[in-house]
Amino acid sequence: MGGLRGVVEISYFRTSETRIAMMRRLVFGATVLFLIPVLSAWSEPQPDIRMFDARLLSDSFVIAIEKVSPAVVSINGERKFNWADRERINEIIQELPERFRDMLDIIPDRQSWQGSGMIIRADGLILTNYHVLEGAEKLSAQLADGREFNGEIAGYDPYTDIALLQLENCPGDLPTVTLGNSDALRVGEWVLAIGSPFRLFGSASEGIVSAKNRTGEDVPLDNENRLFMYKDFIQTTAAINIGNSGGPLVNLNGEVIGINNSIQTAGTQANLGIGFAIPSNMARFVVESLLANGHVVRGWLGVQIDSLKNARLEDWGTLQGALITDVRPGTPASRAGLETGDVIVAFNNHKVSGGPQLQNLVTQTPVGSTVPVSVFRDKKKLDLRITIEELPRYLLTGTAEWEEILMGFAVEELTDANRGKYGYPPESRGVVITEILPGSHAEKAGLQPGDLILEMSRPTPDLASYMEQIGLLANRAAQRRGITAILQIDRAGAKDGFPRYVSLKVEDPLRRR
Repeated sequence: MGGLRGVVEISYFRTSETRIAMMRRLVFGATVLFLIPVLSAWSEPQPDIRMFDARLLSDSFVIAIEKVSPAVVSINGERKFNWADRERINEIIQELPERFRDMLDIIPDRQSWQGSGMIIRADGLILTNYHVLEGAEKLSAQLADGREFNGEIAGYDPYTDIALLQLENCPGDLPTVTLGNSDALRVGEWVLAIGSPFRLFGSASEGIVSAKNRTGEDVPLDNENRLFMYKDFIQTTAAINIGNSGGPLVNLNGEVIGINNSIQTAGTQANLGIGFAIPSNMARFVVESLLANGHVVRGWLGVQIDSLKNARLEDWGTLQGALITDVRPGTPASRAGLETGDVIVAFNNHKVSGGPQLQNLVTQTPVGSTVPVSVFRDKKKLDLRITIEELPRYLLTGTAEWEEILMGFAVEELTDANRGKYGYPPESRGVVITEILPGSHAEKAGLQPGDLILEMSRPTPDLASYMEQIGLLANRAAQRRGITAILQIDRAGAKDGFPRYVSLKVEDPLRRR
């Protein structure tokens, strides 16, 4: 400002202008001097105001982290090396040059991994992801204060990837987190991810909520054929990396509004700013049901649904909803009057945007309750009421009931404890049939209790590899309305051409009942 005044004063002394001209210059200069600070203040925030906002946001981060971090734990899992994995590695190694084949010898006998979790009850009950605990023979958790306790799985739900770990021999006064209301979360809101990425205990990262209600249509995560059926992700830019799974996603009130679950990596191992968390309201529903029933009790309509993304919307008279492609007889839907071709646009006073959202709404509706449902039929809106029933177990992928309906038999893994029972030598490995469903395709194919399944397209030396294969079969059967699977089986004591191959018809359980 002083420099501009100097320019005006020099002009005054070096010219012979008239008094009027000089006065005009002085007025112009004064006006400029007045407007410059005003315009500067208008176009650019004052530094002290920006610093105050930054400190306030920073303090919010600090307070939220200090509130939640004492109840965040690092979970450690351990098990014997999966020999099915080792065999697959061996197949790959055999294709390598001979000098590299000794790599198989350096594979460790035991596997270990690490994830995160949060204490939700003072006696050491921990909420985490199922995939953090899955397959572990030994589990332990390290607290923020350095103490470490062994733990046991207290409940799990593979269909939402939620699980509970109960710490052993710990005091009953541990710090806990508060589960917030994820439905109230807004896109653009600041959130914090806390956990142990890459074994860096107690790490925190910040970001915003990028989107809500990301479903299977948006996030095609199959988790290597895991039973992840119910997806309703919060998408966030907060950095989530390996080891963050099961840790909390926190709002600035210090409330847990999500359970960090997965990331979109595009083939890398690092965070790309696209992370996903399970909403706290879904986690709360699962936890409460696990603690009350030992398993998750889910609501059921009895319909097959699809979205309208690939349909001509004007044919239904609505721009969004869930299209009913099949109504099963004797179900809540058929009793309520729902029909194939109806489009559900509202369920229990919630607008329905598509099939996955409707599925999540229905499953979390209390069994036995009667709720309003709005549908479009022949371009006219109808209001109905439907009484929700419990989802049958045989429709849940991976349950014993589902396996029996899908394959026509039940199995268990052949172990040292039961080899004598079935008459197989110590070197035998696989899954053994324990029961044949009367009238099933398995019975017609000549399978018997005690038959040892050696492979289904690929070797099945243990129950995990068997479950992986029947999961793939189920997906193919649902798409093609039935397929033929080829099984290699052995039969203890049999000499007439065993092991042998057997063809077995496999049908979608939903169509079998």
